[in-house]
Amino acid sequence: MKEKQNELSRFVSYICDSDETVAEINLEDMRIRRYGVDKNEKIVVTEEDLPKLKQYDLPRSEVVFENKYDCLSKELDFAGLKELVEQGINLTFEAKAQEGKTVKWYTYLIQPVEKSPEHPLNFILYRSDIDSVKKDEEKQRIVLKDALTTAQSASAAKGAFLSKVSHEVRTPLNAIIGYLTMMKEAGGDQEKIDHYISNSELASKHLLSVINDVLDMSSIENGHLKIANDPFDVKTLLSTISSIYYAQAKNLGLDFTLVIKSLTYERFYGDSLRVNQVLMNLLSNSMKFTPKGGRISLTVIEKDGIDGTSSLTFKVADTGKGMSKEFLNRVFIPFEQESASTARQFGGTGLGLSITKNLVNLMDGSIEVQSEEGKGSEFTVVLPFKVAPSLTSAIEPREFSTLRALIVDDEENEGEYAATILKRLKIRADIINMTSALWIIRCQKKTGLR
Repeated sequence: MKEKQNELSRFVSYICDSDETVAEINLEDMRIRRYGVDKNEKIVVTEEDLPKLKQYDLPRSEVVFENKYDCLSKELDFAGLKELVEQGINLTFEAKAQEGKTVKWYTYLIQPVEKSPEHPLNFILYRSDIDSVKKDEEKQRIVLKDALTTAQSASAAKGAFLSKVSHEVRTPLNAIIGYLTMMKEAGGDQEKIDHYISNSELASKHLLSVINDVLDMSSIENGHLKIANDPFDVKTLLSTISSIYYAQAKNLGLDFTLVIKSLTYERFYGDSLRVNQVLMNLLSNSMKFTPKGGRISLTVIEKDGIDGTSSLTFKVADTGKGMSKEFLNRVFIPFEQESASTARQFGGTGLGLSITKNLVNLMDGSIEVQSEEGKGSEFTVVLPFKVAPSLTSAIEPREFSTLRALIVDDEENEGEYAATILKRLKIRADIINMTSALWIIRCQKKTGLR
């Protein structure tokens, strides 16, 4: 008998170790018997009376059937539970239970006890803590959900990309094919042939521009586009841009100005090709959306940093059609254009600003835009650079401190820039505008004073 008792105790201890709660509940006399194992690995059995059972209301420490965790079937009210035990049907389920202030997930097994005079309507309740498993499952579910959302977004973006880029490629390609066909049918009419060739060249350039934009975007997204770190002269870069867009603006009836408010250094380490691409994208955009008689400006401001660094701020402003507040939220998204009529009227792929933002990010810079419909737009790009040594640093400096200069210019910013350059040469300079200069000259003529 002792050996049998020890074997039974050993078996019960295994069950108590595997389940957090092991209890026998009698639905006839409303008593609960709990089984456990003490520190000496002896079986401990405790008994207590159950409170008056209500629907979804078993021992409050179990709170398995509480209404607020309404995750159990209706068969688990008192009548349904009694019927379940009488029929000898096992039931396993998962539910939340509250222990003090903590709510955790548990798995439950209801196992009816064979009916006897000693056990008229009893069942064994096993409860195991699965809260950590449930939390891991929830994390995995979120990860899978995010992965699915990402995959769906990528698929949708891929579909939208193919749809839009195929249209942008097809349009100029159809134009080229059409002009070549008409060229064959032109006979010996050289004027028509020249016209068709000219239009084919325009369509070809547009097609090349679309393909270049797509390739740039693909390189950026795949991480294949690298930013150079070579010395370049910002003055030369700005001079080139000014020459190109001054001529274009004049042909379009626009007023283009380059304003350099401050420029202490002229040579920096960076990628001049990508800086040039950013500025040309912004200026081309401004020219596209600014009507005849409008104004476009490129303003450059330098700000000294630390440890031989400096930041250049480029502001591209125009008096064009501007953008709506709603469109400003998606202005840098690939292929986005304000409306279908905008795309028809002004053309373009909708990739220019997206490429610009990505290039600015790759150069550790920032880009912002302010715009209002009918009042124009202003893009502000801030790029950090490391200052490069001047090419003229090895030349023996000359003494100019005895010289004085008078700067006459109606453009205040340009006059200040000229004064900054002269100050670096230790030349004292004064600035006046053209009106004041003419007045001084007239006074000198009248008085004979210099």
